Amino acid sequence: MLHIYDLIPNDTLMELPWGCVCAIGKCFSEVNSALHELGTGAYHVGVDINGIEYAFGSTDIPGRTGIFTCKPKNSLGYQYRTTIDLGQRIVTRRKWKRVPRPDNSGEDRIEVEKYIDGRQIIKEMLPEYMGVDYDLLRKNCCTFARDVCLRMNVQEEEIPSWFRNLAESGAITQDIAYATVQPLQIVMSQCEDDFGQATLDQNVSAFGEIHDNGKQRAIMAST
Repeated sequence: MLHIYDLIPNDTLMELPWGCVCAIGKCFSEVNSALHELGTGAYHVGVDINGIEYAFGSTDIPGRTGIFTCKPKNSLGYQYRTTIDLGQRIVTRRKWKRVPRPDNSGEDRIEVEKYIDGRQIIKEMLPEYMGVDYDLLRKNCCTFARDVCLRMNVQEEEIPSWFRNLAESGAITQDIAYATVQPLQIVMSQCEDDFGQATLDQNVSAFGEIHDNGKQRAIMAST
């Protein structure tokens, strides 16, 4: 199951500079509800596997995973909104196993299927999701939830996009902006280099003229 949360609890208050208090939690919830009707929004997402909720967040400690656990539907600091039930999933892996022959003349290798527990899948993901690698647009709790679903044999088309498409749109917008600005930066950098070289050439030329004029004045003075 995917447990979806608003980013700000409903009871969150914010004191404004002129002495008023704004119920920012309720305001955010209303805005997110409107965005939800449009098929998007800003959310935190946790993945519930066998009664344990897993999610991904940021840390500033190198070498520490950003995956954490909590009681289902009770992720601290967020407001629970809804649950997406993806049903039971069976995860298996094929592996080769050596078995002795009946006549003890040696061993044979046979391929067998092994059932994988959801906790094992999360354990394998721990080093892939370091807290310092958290990115608000590209590697966040929503992309983590999608990755877990895919590894749990949930098909891509079964995973709703509304809880993650806002961040994906932001990442695409950022990429487009970077792709647009980078060529301009290269051109401007080349222009600056050309200008700097031209200025240097002018300074060298001017220095040469001053030096030559100085030599001529020195010769005329000596004569």
